[in-house]
Amino acid sequence: TNSLVVTAPPESMPLLESLIAALDVPPDAIKIEVFPLRNADAQEMADMLTEIFEQQQQGGGGTDSEGRELVLGEGATAGRQTVSFSIDPRTNALIAAGTDSYLKQVAELVTELDSQEMRLRRTYVYEPLYGEAQPLAENIRDFNEQQKAILDELSAEMSPSARLAQEIIAVASEEKNRVILSYDPRRESDVLNLLRELDQPPAQVMIQVLILEVTMDNSFELGVEFAFQDLQFTKAGPSDTTSFDLVGGTDIGAAGSGLGGFTFTISGADFNFLMRALQNQGDLRVLSRPQILAMDNLEARIEITNDVPYVTGTSTTTAGQVQTSVARQDVGIILEVTPHINLDGFVRMHVRQEVSDLTGSTIDVGQGVTAPIFFKREAETDVTVKDSETAVLGGLITTRDETREQKVPVLGDIPVIGLLFRNENITSARTELLVILTPRVVRTVDDLRELSVQERDRTGELPDEVLTSALMEKLRVSPEELVPAAGEDMTGPYTPPAATPEHDRDVYGPPRPARSIPSADDPQNSYDIPISRPKGATGTMQRSQNR
Repeated sequence: TNSLVVTAPPESMPLLESLIAALDVPPDAIKIEVFPLRNADAQEMADMLTEIFEQQQQGGGGTDSEGRELVLGEGATAGRQTVSFSIDPRTNALIAAGTDSYLKQVAELVTELDSQEMRLRRTYVYEPLYGEAQPLAENIRDFNEQQKAILDELSAEMSPSARLAQEIIAVASEEKNRVILSYDPRRESDVLNLLRELDQPPAQVMIQVLILEVTMDNSFELGVEFAFQDLQFTKAGPSDTTSFDLVGGTDIGAAGSGLGGFTFTISGADFNFLMRALQNQGDLRVLSRPQILAMDNLEARIEITNDVPYVTGTSTTTAGQVQTSVARQDVGIILEVTPHINLDGFVRMHVRQEVSDLTGSTIDVGQGVTAPIFFKREAETDVTVKDSETAVLGGLITTRDETREQKVPVLGDIPVIGLLFRNENITSARTELLVILTPRVVRTVDDLRELSVQERDRTGELPDEVLTSALMEKLRVSPEELVPAAGEDMTGPYTPPAATPEHDRDVYGPPRPARSIPSADDPQNSYDIPISRPKGATGTMQRSQNR
């Protein structure tokens, strides 16, 4: 019957009746109201209001559950009614259910919070330190697109404001080399970390190139006669990477089956020994010795050519004038190298080499016009070399057969007897083009300075006025000392301080001892290495112990 039975002294009954009358009132009706949000995010608003009303209920002596509990019904438990929230992600609307008093408070809070403009996005102009703005902006845009695709799959009901908060806008200004960024301030740390990771100083590679021709004729056969333990040749073919320490009578042309001919690596000192051996035989001709500093993953091109014009044809106009068509051809050496630096100290290089020349012969192109014949050798391959080691690329072999006849006129043409009056000289020669690459990784400013100093002192043939110039002297000091003093001329001649032994040691280092040339007759200074020669011929090559 939902009745209350009270037993009390008569004088207390009036007080109890007034208390029961005050408490026994009809509960407020539960209402549901929808609040469309224009600026705020519905989910964030619901979480914040739920937390506020939970704290309010706890402060009034309730429990944690009362902040979220909503009891719809009649009776005594209806007095515990409070407010609850839900959202509609599609319309970004907040749905509140509660009594009039609670809904009034919710309406005041929502009006106040949603009246503020959406959190302003931050615009930041970034100047790349090491790279270009365009690829940096493209990387950020690609990253943002991939991130949005993942969020679309995981959070299909994300509100528009939440999606906008994840958006990173990146636009490159190529003429100023700047990246213009727009992002939510809450993502500032992510954006700045991304910029720092992408805008790193790239590693560089100093590629030293030696392009030479080796002639293999009847008097010399190019080969590695003996490779001792300190001459470790490593085959760099696509399927065979076996190293061997001792190989006897191995022809270099068969030492590997890599792309574009043979490829093998050899350490610097032993490589110099091999080149000296070839030079001693007189069968080596250096075509070019360039070097270039290349950026990691960017193509470097060395071109040493002549622009040769040649006639391709003639034509006669209606007026009887003869017009000549002329084309031009680059003749010389072209080398393209794209280095890729690995973390384990190896450099993978994509190499394309081209060597062209005029043969000296011509061909008739019609109407009495002749054009020169060009001879071109070209190869393209990939090779992986350890830092500061040397890779030799070869396999571009040209064979030339030549027959020369000298005879006495008339008598030399007589059958059989004519053999006594003529002489035939038949020669066969092979010329092989070798491209030798030595990459040296340059990661820091100190590495580049050290390489510059070594290059400066490599030959020792620079004149004194160049060695003592201001720019050359600055190679030996620290980066902090490179800032010129006020009025200092960095391009003019450098006036050194008073010459003292201490100053000379500080600037030039300890004096280099004179290089002694060992005598080949002294058995303690040299030993013999057999050389492959045609059948019936023998010979040795001496290697000096003291180099």
